Amino acid sequence: MPEFGSRAYYSRKAIDELESSVQGPTQELPEDLFLVLFFFASVQLFFIGIVGEYIGAIHTQVLKRPLVIEKERINFD
Repeated sequence: MPEFGSRAYYSRKAIDELESSVQGPTQELPEDLFLVLFFFASVQLFFIGIVGEYIGAIHTQVLKRPLVIEKERINFD
């Protein structure tokens, strides 16, 4: 079974070499681009969460319902 991994590796490497000889060299994306992309995506998700909490608080105030509905009160005179 270990031969399969090496065969797959070398066959993939051969395909990549063939593609690069036909298409020319490809440019790889820098890792910094992904870091910046994920950073801004996380900032957006953070602020979407804050806006969601704000809208939820407004919705709760608009309803003006009690937080708990009591079926009966015992020992409260």
